[in-house]
This record gives sequence, C-alpha cells and structure tokens, in this order.
Amino acid sequence: MMDVNFANYWRLRADFPAFSSASSSLVIYFDSAASTFKPKQVIDELNNYYVNYSVNLHRGLYNLAEDATAKYEEARAKIAEFIGANTNEIIFNSGATEGINFVASTWAESNLYQDDEIIISELEHHSNLLPWQVLAKKKNLKLKYLKLDKFGNYDLKDLKNILSEKTKLIALSLCSNVLGVKTSVPEITKIAKKYNKNIKVLIDAAQAVPYMEINTKELNCDFLVFSGHKMFGPTGIGVLYISEKLHKKLEPYKYGGGMVFDVSINSEDSSSKTSWIEAPNKYEAGTPPIAQALGLASAVDYYKKNIDFVELEKYLASLCELVINKLKNIPGLKILGDLDKISKEGHIITFTWGKHHSHDLAEYLNKYNICVRAGHHCAKLLHDKFGLKSSVRVSFHVYNTLADVNTFIESIERLA
Repeated sequence: MMDVNFANYWRLRADFPAFSSASSSLVIYFDSAASTFKPKQVIDELNNYYVNYSVNLHRGLYNLAEDATAKYEEARAKIAEFIGANTNEIIFNSGATEGINFVASTWAESNLYQDDEIIISELEHHSNLLPWQVLAKKKNLKLKYLKLDKFGNYDLKDLKNILSEKTKLIALSLCSNVLGVKTSVPEITKIAKKYNKNIKVLIDAAQAVPYMEINTKELNCDFLVFSGHKMFGPTGIGVLYISEKLHKKLEPYKYGGGMVFDVSINSEDSSSKTSWIEAPNKYEAGTPPIAQALGLASAVDYYKKNIDFVELEKYLASLCELVINKLKNIPGLKILGDLDKISKEGHIITFTWGKHHSHDLAEYLNKYNICVRAGHHCAKLLHDKFGLKSSVRVSFHVYNTLADVNTFIESIERLA
C-alpha cells in the first residue's frame, strides 16, 4: 500500500455533521460518485444566506441586495480560479446535465448541419449521450463512437480512424463514473485540435473536478461541465464553462429577466429588437441559484484549505487497492476496469458477482449500514460493452476510513 497520511483524512471526517448525528453515525457511505455529504462550512454558508440576506441580485439598490450580488460574483470568481478559467466563462446552472443540454440546444443546434459528425463513446453517462442522440436524429447528424479497449479506456488509435473533415464536436468524459479513473481526454483534445483547430471539445468533468486538479486552459476545451453536489456543494447548482472566444457566437439557452441590454418594439409592424448583456449574465436568465452558488464557493474554499489533490488520489487509490487485493480472488466476483490503474489513481470499485444480482447485493450490504449503488449507473452502453445487465458501485471520498473499508470487505467475505 502506498505511503498515505490516513490520520489527516480521518480528521476531516469530523467536518461532516451527518457522521456525528445519532441516525447516521454508523452509516458507511460508499456512494460519493452519485452525491457527496456536505461539510459544516457549506451548510453554514447556506444558512447564512437564508437567515441574513435572503434577497435577489443585481437590481436592488439597497445594501442587502448589493451585498448578495457581491458575494454571488465573488463565488463565481472563486470557482473560475479553481478550474483555471476566466470569471466570465463560468455559467451557473442546475448541474452537468443542464450544461450539456445547454450546449446541444445552442451551439450545436446552430452550428451543426446534415451529415456533420459528433464523436462520443460507449463510456459516457447518459447525460453526455442522450442529448447528442436526440440532436443527431433531429438534424440528421452522424454519431461516431470512439472504441474502448477491454478495460473500458478510450482507444487513441481509433480516434485517428474516425476523425474527418465532418467532425465538428467531440464530447467525452474526463473520468468515468463507473470505472473511476482518468481518461485520455487531454491527449484526444491535442490530436483533434491538431487535425482541425475548429473542432469543438466538450468535457464532462462531473466525476473529475471533485477528485483532480482541473485547468480549462491546459485542457484546451471549448466547453466543460460539472455538478456541485458531487464535490461537497449543494444540489441544484452546476457549472458550464464556455470559452470566451465563443461568447459572441453563442445565443442564450433561456430568456427572461437579468439578461437583456435593450428590448423594444416597432410600432408599425410589431417586430421586436432585443440585445443581450455580456456573458456570463447573458446566459443566466431569471433568478439564479444564489444560495447554491455561495454554497459551492464554500465547498471550493474547503477543498483549497484541506485537500491536496495528489494526496487525495493516493488516499482513495489505497482504499481501492485494499478492496481489490481482498476481493479479486473470490470465485465469481469480477471487478470492472484496469485493476492496476484503479489501484494507483482510482476512487471507484465496480463489480459483479455471478450468482448474486446487484440489487440483492446492495440490499445485503444495507443490512450492515453500507450504502452502495446498484444498477447500470446511467451508463448502460458501457454495461452492454461488458456484457452486463448491472453492477455494484462502491465509491470513496475523504470521509471514508480504513474501518469502513474493512467492514465492507468482511461483509462480502461473510457472504462468500
């Protein structure tokens, strides 16, 4: 097992009130890939907004509204710095799903034409699959699926085979929500941009931002999405990064208050003339998720104060390694993915056990207060690729301990 300061992470567990409450103190939570528990600092920030200045933004000419606006824009700046973006490139929305649908409904809808091609893969979460399937059907586009190797990794050799002059968009995940390891998206982006600098790249980073350092400029992507609730933040808040170079060409996703520079009508023919303010407000019509944005910024503060991504990777991978070493020899139990890679950088263990349905396994583990995810994890194509109906997913974060993992292992060995 790699050299890891376990005590540091056990100390952080005390920051999460759920583990100190009578009802949850014995819970072993292994479903952080779906959503994380929240530290007290984030909860306090949400309460502070609702208790002390629960007001709207931008147009209120009184102190509470000005304070709320300042804090909201400060939150945007913190999140921009966290992922190496410019402040005006951060668009708040409800989550990664809305971010991808935003791009499909705006840039892709306006810039892709019959027979144009989008590259995706069988690895993708349904959020990064279904919008492209629907758009392709609507506009007679062609979806090309980047091949995967036997472990579920992107096949870089195949990328060179499927790139063409018709390729307009590549939409891939930076980290799999089933396998929990980094993908080769940075290399894919380099290859694609070298082939044609006008190819746009969208990165689904929902499973990446909570576990690794992200820099949008180094990734050279055009769009990037992630969700707050997977990184200690509230639900109902996500971020869509849109490269500044696209702002002039990209129309809003929705329309309403707070985004208009000027609107008027021609009394002679009743036509209207409307212009938008600059991004990011151009893309945030209506009342935004104010409390959630402040909570997400507090989560970013928590990461910056307490978490080193290199050390986090070591810690979570060490938990994966322990599980792999104990379970890999159980007859009929199969762990998905590249076990060596997961042991070095993973935060997820996904497995099947031939004689047990995944739902039955999840119910069994629940008897020991162990929370896992069972099903196809909104990644049915990947399960089809592996010839599976479903699987059990065990996902870790900072609040998980060796004791948690040992209890899980013992429960599986008892069943075996």
